[in-house]
Amino acid sequence: MFSGGKRASGTLLEAFAEPKPLGSGLLLQPIGLAALSVLGLDRPVIAQGSRISNLYGRAVGGKLALLNVRYDALAPHLFGIGTTRAALFETLFQAAQDYGVQIETDAPVLTLEGLDLNGPGVTVVARRQRFGPFDLVIDASGTNSRLRPQFGDILRDRPYPFGALWGLVDLTGTGFAADRLDQRYARARHMIGVLPVGPRADGTGLRGALFWSLPTQDFTRWRETPLAVWRDAVRRLWPETDPLLAQITDHDQLARASYSDVVLARPDAGRLLFIGDAAHCTSPQLGQGANLALLDALVLSRVLAEGSHTLEQALTRYRKARQGHQRFYQWASRALTPFFQSDSRLLPWLRYPLCALPCWFPLTQWIGAQVLAGVKTGIFARIDPAGWVPAYGLSPPGEARDLGFRDAGITLTFASVLADGGDAGGGDSSSGEGGGDGGGGGD
Repeated sequence: MFSGGKRASGTLLEAFAEPKPLGSGLLLQPIGLAALSVLGLDRPVIAQGSRISNLYGRAVGGKLALLNVRYDALAPHLFGIGTTRAALFETLFQAAQDYGVQIETDAPVLTLEGLDLNGPGVTVVARRQRFGPFDLVIDASGTNSRLRPQFGDILRDRPYPFGALWGLVDLTGTGFAADRLDQRYARARHMIGVLPVGPRADGTGLRGALFWSLPTQDFTRWRETPLAVWRDAVRRLWPETDPLLAQITDHDQLARASYSDVVLARPDAGRLLFIGDAAHCTSPQLGQGANLALLDALVLSRVLAEGSHTLEQALTRYRKARQGHQRFYQWASRALTPFFQSDSRLLPWLRYPLCALPCWFPLTQWIGAQVLAGVKTGIFARIDPAGWVPAYGLSPPGEARDLGFRDAGITLTFASVLADGGDAGGGDSSSGEGGGDGGGGGD
């Protein structure tokens, strides 16, 4: 659908008998909205969600902000969108149907045959039947991909010890701001958050996603404990959540989420390509999972649409174009997560100099807003979406300079892929710089 009207035959294989989303709330960053705008889908998603201007958090009982990042520290017109996975899924699914994508349901994929690039094509073996042959299989099945253990060149695959409970609540009249993701931290062992996610189904009021982090090993114990015990524990830490907790009367109202840190040496294996969480899942600490996946799809479509390369060359160009962006956010998420989700007693204190202090200075506010907006590709490099969507550029649309993807003299990752008419050699030089992947070797 990202191919700008150039239609290619394709089949979407859906594991469920009826396609449906999994999970609760998510935060779409400016970079993800820019990708959606290429499809003309940013406005419908914005209309169903809540404009988020600020991410704010402090320790339970504390007065000093440990997290206070505003999008307008980067550019006054930028914002995030709090939404539900259901709303994003329904928008994309309807667009796929309108586009004419062939959708096969109740087709969980078991394995693949014929991945050799020199062969006639790859066959998908599903539970009930076989599909193909195809020139390329794209695995967008998420964290629990069945194909990654079989065919992926895995450098790291470690579950995070902490997960979360997510539930939808009504924020109308509760005093929570409609434009702020609000969080409270009990050391690093528990994090409570409230994310506005848009109006109710009838278009009135305000809904929110309430989340509570806890060790994944405690999921079963939580399920077996009377819900009132959990509500009382949350209420003691953050009394203002009382009207939200009163709406949760059954364990089934809360979805459990667990996370992993997965790094692949390369996202492709012959005629198979992993994208999204299937390729680079990480913790939700920086709120980038959906945004990275949307950029994966956009860049892949542009690379394939060029048509002047073999499949092997196209996948190489995709890999080089995406690796800096993916690696930076996986490294940053991996580094930041223990400060907010761990059993450490030292790291919560280090949040004050490392997280709270930077919120006081314009330069570090600006850098923090870049990280939040999803535009960083390394310590000293970033993407400016103005190169393909001026409305989400890092300067106000009326002031945007015609720099393509060269910003402040730095050659950026997507130069040769997304900038119309970009030169073939421009985009690869920054793909491995700066933040890299820390100790992991490859998101």
